[in-house]
Amino acid sequence: MASTSNLASNRIKFKEPRDLALLRECVGQRVFDQVNGAGWKRVATALIQSTDFPPNLTPRACRDRVNFLLSTHKKTDTLNRSRSGIDEEYSEKEQLLDDLLALKVEMEAQMQAPPAPATERDAGHLVRQQAMEGVLVASEESNVSESVPQGKRGPQQV
Repeated sequence: MASTSNLASNRIKFKEPRDLALLRECVGQRVFDQVNGAGWKRVATALIQSTDFPPNLTPRACRDRVNFLLSTHKKTDTLNRSRSGIDEEYSEKEQLLDDLLALKVEMEAQMQAPPAPATERDAGHLVRQQAMEGVLVASEESNVSESVPQGKRGPQQV
């Protein structure tokens, strides 16, 4: 069982210079475009190699810190906009957080959007499939409408 002092010594202390380095690397790597955490692994590796981050920096620590910074930025940004109708000067950290937030929103929108067809053949297949679904729905509706009386006289005889 690990002692409390051992856990505290493994914890990474983020301060302003480390936050800026982390945010710059995240914007540069476009971490939200990566799948399966590959972007966070690259960010952690790059920070360990290039700056004063300790070697025990993990991708999860990077992700958790960025998510914390983004959530606090969203809260303070909303509060500041409601208080003031004028634009204030942005620090580099705020600008990086805005950029990351935009990347995250863009990536979430792409994940929810249906995939675009890769080739013309795939596009043609998709159009044919949608047309057939429309034909099936129309034929089901016509079967239902034939059994329902039309007006006062009942169904029309053809």
